[in-house]
Amino acid sequence: MDKTTKALYFLFIFSLSIHVGCTNANENILDTLQSVFVKNIINGSNDFDLKVITDKADDKRLFLKKSLPNIYTQKNETIAYKEIFIRHKKEQGFYHLGLISLTYSTSGKAKNNFTEMKNKIKSKYFANTKILTKFNLLLSDNKIIILYSETFMDKKVNHFITSAHANI
Repeated sequence: MDKTTKALYFLFIFSLSIHVGCTNANENILDTLQSVFVKNIINGSNDFDLKVITDKADDKRLFLKKSLPNIYTQKNETIAYKEIFIRHKKEQGFYHLGLISLTYSTSGKAKNNFTEMKNKIKSKYFANTKILTKFNLLLSDNKIIILYSETFMDKKVNHFITSAHANI
């Protein structure tokens, strides 16, 4: 099996294992975005390390309150979160993508909160972080998706953050 086939096989098994383990729509949309991001970054290579981190929802709420002051306000949404790190074994550095999904009881509530958040945004970067971190908000049905990255200077990462709406 050549390297490209191995990488695609890995992605298929990885996606399948995530899909089987998913229990809610919040996780499904994050899994889809993760899968597309990984595919775009590895570009057919199987010579990489992948690390995915999840935190408690309350930890992420505190992060949002600190990083998006005067923008994020908790409104009884359900929250899901992933932080993805990809490192090619033969390269220095890594690629990073953070995903936060805020799910509301109705699409109307999500749309209202999305509009309210978008209107308050004064910068494309999180506040109060040690590393400059670019973010973008997306609306999908009853969810607000927050994508962010510390490695946004990479063209592939920046493109993904700014055009991710095509993947949901």
